[in-house]
Amino acid sequence: MAANQHATRSWWDRERQHFSLYVSQVVLSEIDSGDRDAAARRMQVLDGLPLLDVNDAARELAERLVAEHALPATAQDDALHIAVAAVHGMQYLLT
Repeated sequence: MAANQHATRSWWDRERQHFSLYVSQVVLSEIDSGDRDAAARRMQVLDGLPLLDVNDAARELAERLVAEHALPATAQDDALHIAVAAVHGMQYLLT
C-alpha cells in the first residue's frame, strides 16, 4: 500500500499539470475515508477541480458493466468511476 501511495504522490507532483483533471463524488467519498488528517490533505489536493455528476446514466452503466462481467461484482466503485467518465465524455489526453 505504501508503494502505491508513493507512486500516486509522485504522479500528482510530476504529471498532473499535463492533464485536465476532474473528480466525482465517488472519488471524494473514497479519499475522505481513513485517517482524518490524511483525508483532509487528500481533499485539499482536489480542491477546485470540476465535479462530474454521478447521474442515473452513470449508475445504470456501472450496473451493466458488472452485470455483463466487464468488471467483477467486487469492483462496483471502479465500475462507477469508469461509467462517470464515459457518460461525461472524458478523454485521456495530454494537454
